[in-house]
Amino acid sequence: MSGEETFLESFVEHISDLPSDIRRNLDLVKDLDKSSSDIVVKLRAAEEAYVQRAEQTVLNLTLPTRKRKRGVGTASEESNDDDDEEGDFLKKTGDKSSRGVDDIDSDILVPTTEELRGRIMNPAELEMIARLRREAMQQSEEKVVVAEQTYALIDETVKRLDGDLSKFEALLKVSGAFEVAGGAKPNDLAAIQVNPNSADWILAKV
Repeated sequence: MSGEETFLESFVEHISDLPSDIRRNLDLVKDLDKSSSDIVVKLRAAEEAYVQRAEQTVLNLTLPTRKRKRGVGTASEESNDDDDEEGDFLKKTGDKSSRGVDDIDSDILVPTTEELRGRIMNPAELEMIARLRREAMQQSEEKVVVAEQTYALIDETVKRLDGDLSKFEALLKVSGAFEVAGGAKPNDLAAIQVNPNSADWILAKV
């Protein structure tokens, strides 16, 4: 077996499984991409539904008030006991204005941030959103891993080809295969260097 056959057969054997490996990885990336897209669609729908429900809850929120009666020249206030009990978990805002004798003033009791969060938050919905986010991130990471594996396969093959070509070129130079005794005849095949000082050679007819 000649040296040319040795290098060629070795390289062909090395890359025999490469096309199927690349095809398998590309199909896997395609499947992961579809699965990831489906998860993202569900995630966006869940997030939008959660935000809409929270906004509706805030818009429909009824703020309790505490009524007080004002008289001329007095700062006394009569508070409604029932309203006070209802607003124990709320904080008071100072919207106070004197409108005259026996006018009724109302203090709006605004919920605190923690109280609003308690009314808006839904543990089941938040857990579903968090799970979908984890699944989407996992799918994306798997796609990156498969893509890196595919690149490594191709890069290894290219480096193997470069190494085999360098060895084959060195073998031809040692054996004198690049030299044609007595000069080349018409239609003879000869190795020609593309550019001076270049490592690229082509096989061409004289």
